[in-house]
Amino acid sequence: MGRRAASILWIVTALLAVSTIVLLVVDFAPDPKPTISPDLAATISKAATYFDFEHYQRAADTYRTAIAAGMDDPHEWFRYARALELAGNPDLAVTFQTYTRLLFVSPDHEHTRLLASSLAARAQPFDYRGVAAGSVTRGDLVRIDGTVSMVVWGTVSAQRDTVVVETRPDRWVGHLGDRVVVDMPRLRRLRNGDGVSVIARYDGSCDLPAAGGTLPCFTAAGPAPADG
Repeated sequence: MGRRAASILWIVTALLAVSTIVLLVVDFAPDPKPTISPDLAATISKAATYFDFEHYQRAADTYRTAIAAGMDDPHEWFRYARALELAGNPDLAVTFQTYTRLLFVSPDHEHTRLLASSLAARAQPFDYRGVAAGSVTRGDLVRIDGTVSMVVWGTVSAQRDTVVVETRPDRWVGHLGDRVVVDMPRLRRLRNGDGVSVIARYDGSCDLPAAGGTLPCFTAAGPAPADG
């Protein structure tokens, strides 16, 4: 009877151990990729085929249809941006948005680097005085280098934060003065004193009392590629 009880105890212990392992595997398994409708999958496949056979305008038109139907794959967005460019109709807004999308899923991918270089080639160095003088106008693409002096956290779902950046070079602290406000993708948790270098679009002026009132405001696509 003692041996039988011991055997039952061992069996129960083994079953509990297996159950625990199964639960851990379920808890920590990666979330499955979102499913898409057969119609959307067929449209994306058709667009990709046009792209592969260098029918770039047809590819762009078909990708546009797929986007309207909910296409969310950043790498297919990349093909859309490239199709527009190769068809002779580059769309800066699409390139801008696609670069941000890729940064969240494939920051070191060749597609991401290519778009970063493309945007950087179109961006002008930021001139704070140029904003007041009118040489920097709404929609212009600029490269902003500076030091973070304030962060206003956005929502988790938005994955973006409002960051105040000092853009005037300073010998001791990196940058100090000539403040701008940048709506920035949350690729990492920024803190006061962090250095940043981003490609951003000028959106005009906005009011942020905590940072001193009305300031030039920008929307960042993401980090600028390293020089060299």
